[in-house]
Parts: sequence; C-alpha cells; structure tokens
Amino acid sequence: PEKTAQGTYCVRAKVRNGGEDIFSPTVHITVKDVMRVLFPCEGDRMCVGESAHIQWECQGANRDDVRLTLACRYSVGLAIAEGLQGSGSINWEVPKVRPGWYYISVGAQKSRLSACSGWFHIENPEAHPDDAER
Repeated sequence: PEKTAQGTYCVRAKVRNGGEDIFSPTVHITVKDVMRVLFPCEGDRMCVGESAHIQWECQGANRDDVRLTLACRYSVGLAIAEGLQGSGSINWEVPKVRPGWYYISVGAQKSRLSACSGWFHIENPEAHPDDAER
C-alpha cells in the first residue's frame, strides 16, 4: 500500500448474494513503513574528497521528506541532503572530516522513521596520525 498512512486498519468484504448481503470476517491489517540503508555497508572504506555511493529504501508510504546525515560516535551529525524521495541513491563527495568510523543516518521527518548504515571508515591521507578519531 504505497499511499496508505501507517496504522492499523479493519477490512471486511461485503458480497451481494441475490438480495442478501454476506460479510466476510473482519481482518486487521497493520501498515508500517520500513526504512533501511543499502549502501554504504559495514566495514566499507572511503577517502576524503572521493565520490561515495549512498543508497536507501523506504517500503510503505511514499515519502518526500528523507534526510541523510553523516554521523560518528561523538558528533551531532553533518547534513548530507534533505527533501529526498523515500527510496533512492546519491553520489556524494566525502567531506573533509577527521579519520575514523562513521555511519549514515537516514530519516523521514514527518513520521520519525529512521535507520542507520553499518559503521564504515573514512580515511584522510592528508591528516596527521594523531588526528584519528578513537
């Protein structure tokens, strides 16, 4: 149900049999959006300044409020893009950040739906070894 809002619905069929209505048993159906990050994958390596592929998927309602964020353990997060469709992909230039382990957070603002990628490593060949995030 692509355009159906999340929630629980009761469904019952009514069939006309001659002049008599016959009702099916009531069935309860729950519609729930599911969001996930397909790329990058756990353990991937990226390098500052290079192009990286990010891909996400949302099953359920159509979305136009998806936001991508780069995050690590001790930071608030760096916005990558927002106002994106429910499923899609972008090529993104890895920003100049400290070397370390990061993840991509993908979220839908209107429904508080979110997901995270696995941890991947960003390398910066110009960084001093003491700059590495621990």
